[in-house]
Amino acid sequence: MSASVRRAVATDMYAVYRLLRRSTLNNRSLPLAARRRLFSPVWGGDQSYFGYLMEDGGEVVGFLGTLFTLRIIRGRQEPFCEIHSWYVDDIHRNNSLDLLMPVLGLRRTHTVVNYTPTETVHQIGKKFGFEDLETELRLFYPLPTATMNLRIIRRKWEIGSYLDPENLAIFQDHLDVFCHHFVILDRSGSAPLYLLMKSMRRKWYEPFGRLLYASDFKRFARLAGALAWRLCIRFGWQCIVSDERWFFRNEPSSFTQVVRREVPSQFYSTKVGRDEFCPVYSQPLLQGYRLH
Repeated sequence: MSASVRRAVATDMYAVYRLLRRSTLNNRSLPLAARRRLFSPVWGGDQSYFGYLMEDGGEVVGFLGTLFTLRIIRGRQEPFCEIHSWYVDDIHRNNSLDLLMPVLGLRRTHTVVNYTPTETVHQIGKKFGFEDLETELRLFYPLPTATMNLRIIRRKWEIGSYLDPENLAIFQDHLDVFCHHFVILDRSGSAPLYLLMKSMRRKWYEPFGRLLYASDFKRFARLAGALAWRLCIRFGWQCIVSDERWFFRNEPSSFTQVVRREVPSQFYSTKVGRDEFCPVYSQPLLQGYRLH
């Protein structure tokens, strides 16, 4: 069957919502309010479209979402495009790449990233030159392996006063996003440690805390033995999970385990290196998606 591809605009939100509700995606049950977040500019993105639609006879039969953002990377402003929610119905599945090709054209001007690929999408990305991003995870277990007098600040109205301009911008960008903000103080005289985390589940009985950003990952590793068990008890997490990239040179003070990610995230960039990525400005976080 013939089908055409065009840019998805804000008025396509309801048609995309209906399509994804009947899809096979893990996030198909997200409510309309969560989908709406992806159909308006956010985090510096100023594009007037939000992905690509596949239509057949006026019916939406496929969608690939694009989340455009701007990030400050080592003092320079870089445009990002995140791929998400790629789905095409069975009848048109052979034409799925028609949705991806316009995004591939952005690689000269944008860093393109996919934080949640399936195995099939991961293999497609490899064929088009995408590199693996997050390949291993560090799990911090709630065993008190260090004693330290820590103060954990969670009230949003207090947190801002402890942050420098760079971290204050991240905090303010995520005030209306479902996540946890912490400032950690100790008696060492060091600067406040700012953490941005998210409550997630691998399965309904496997809750954990996902560390997405730390103002100083080396310092988090040093405090982890005294900090992880406090946070896990407070939020009912089995452990804290983070990208191993930030810790392979910083041996944590707590009991940890390194595991392979089942399907690595991917990126394509001519300007941003693998060690410069942080998933804090991402689609799963924006939508409150608890499975990634």
